[in-house]
Amino acid sequence: MKKFLITLFIFGFALVVICGIGLYAQGEKLEKEDSYNDKVTTNLSKKYKKDIRSIEVNSDMSDVTIKKGNHFSVTSRGDDKNVKVKSYIKDKQWILKEETKESVINFRPLNNVENHITITVPKKTNKLSVNANDGDLKVNNINVEKAKLNADSADISINKGKFDQLYVNNDSGDISTSNINSKKLIKLINDSGDINLQKMQPDVNTNIKNDSGDISLHYKEKPKDTLLKIHNDSGDSYVGLRELKDKKVGNGSKKLQLFNDSGDIKVN
Repeated sequence: MKKFLITLFIFGFALVVICGIGLYAQGEKLEKEDSYNDKVTTNLSKKYKKDIRSIEVNSDMSDVTIKKGNHFSVTSRGDDKNVKVKSYIKDKQWILKEETKESVINFRPLNNVENHITITVPKKTNKLSVNANDGDLKVNNINVEKAKLNADSADISINKGKFDQLYVNNDSGDISTSNINSKKLIKLINDSGDINLQKMQPDVNTNIKNDSGDISLHYKEKPKDTLLKIHNDSGDSYVGLRELKDKKVGNGSKKLQLFNDSGDIKVN
């Protein structure tokens, strides 16, 4: 037993020393790069006048903002020593792809690569597909027929958007929307994080599922044709709207479905 404890101590001590050396070396490297990293630089800037029908975005570490603008454009600003963003158009599809150059073993605290990709969209497009890894995603005031937003570990924020169909899937992080409109379907899925919908358009087929976190939905107008279904395994459910106290208003042709494994559900 004594021999095992000594071996365990030696192994732990060696691990601490190795990590300390790694942090020191990385700190020296970061110190040399401070003069660069403190100055935000533009590593990509493009503007397009071509006919674009769909947009595909694949990001790794960067925060991404997609918003309405006067033209199709992309700007990437930040640490271009670690981040490279490719942008090109193929068959009326705009493709943006981020590549992050990082070592296999990285002692940099929180693996902090700061970069922000800003995309502007001037008109309605057929399709928007976003796959984000660690950076946050913001979508503001755009018009899309079908939008699919996927994230591994990020907060997703959608504001003043118009969508025929909106699909959002997040593994770890909050999902928040405000004043969005949809003609057909809104579907939000989250594994870990809160889902908050403000100023929601009433009488739209809406499907929300959360494994761990609260669901909060606030309508900007009273629903007139909605059927409410709530399933909550562990948490409280509160419906503050008189119209939905009996789970149905009008013919109930539009379905509001809220499913939660662990967390509260609030509708008002």
